[in-house]
Amino acid sequence: MINWNGKSVKLPPLKMCIFAGTNPFHRHQQINRIIEGLRKLETVIAIDNQWTSTCRFADIVLPATTQFERNDLDQYGNHSNRGIIAMKQVVPPQFEARNDFDIFRELCRRFNREEAFTEGLDEMGWLKRIWQEGVQQGKGRGVHLPAFDDFWNNKEYVEFDHPQMFVRHQAFREDPDLEPLGTPSGLIEIYSKTIADMNYDDCQGHPMWFEKIERSHGGPGSQKYPLHLQSVHPDFRLHSQLCESETLRQQYTVAGKEPVFITRRMPARAVFVTVMWYASLTLAVRCWQGQWFLTAMHPAWHEFTKGHGTIQIKAASLVRCAIR
Repeated sequence: MINWNGKSVKLPPLKMCIFAGTNPFHRHQQINRIIEGLRKLETVIAIDNQWTSTCRFADIVLPATTQFERNDLDQYGNHSNRGIIAMKQVVPPQFEARNDFDIFRELCRRFNREEAFTEGLDEMGWLKRIWQEGVQQGKGRGVHLPAFDDFWNNKEYVEFDHPQMFVRHQAFREDPDLEPLGTPSGLIEIYSKTIADMNYDDCQGHPMWFEKIERSHGGPGSQKYPLHLQSVHPDFRLHSQLCESETLRQQYTVAGKEPVFITRRMPARAVFVTVMWYASLTLAVRCWQGQWFLTAMHPAWHEFTKGHGTIQIKAASLVRCAIR
């Protein structure tokens, strides 16, 4: 039973979980907590083309193809949605990898549901159907898309018209009466009676400061735990995609491990560096790291590059490190 949106919700009993193309070890804020939850399941299945922490934890791993091994449609412009690209297959599926469509088709076949899943269409058949649905939706929005065969065989990409400049809430600012926001008053609100009526101590009807368990500047735990671990985006990859590539890892790892950077302004702690040479410890997780480097950051900070769920995480018990 959990509290959610002012109501008590009874969660259904779960025995199995399938993660297709996602990695909760990267997305969840408390790694040990999600490990505790997943261990209550009978079976954990991961479908991915990268050897992520979720794959290592799973009971069953179904290797999926990358975008180079299948035909697909994709958008470009992460936030602008500038257009659509024909993602044509470059190489056949490698080793035991299969397309997501083929993986689920085979699973459905074993439960006598293959026809219900495919609806009589193969990979290209589904791409054509999805495209045709987009053509119909575009007509009502003033967007013209070419026929699929022309797009796939000739054009290979479509770029949408876009305004000269995007201004957030521009219509609302110009005419708030005709273009209201999706709030009860139609205006920008800093107080919500709906949230206040839920009577949550940790989520009241207006912005409030709540003291964190640990933070870099002061706080109740700073005297005992003066170092703050800052996990940054990597320079050589996105999360841990291609993290298993030895060629790529040679560009940034130290002795095969993620490097940790310490500010030059921090007082020398020879004992600390010796003890922590192979393992850096935080309040939440244990991360195996490589050699330590010095860099110019805040005096109390040290950092390491985060992975797609931090592949180096040791799912052991909670470990605390007191620097003396």
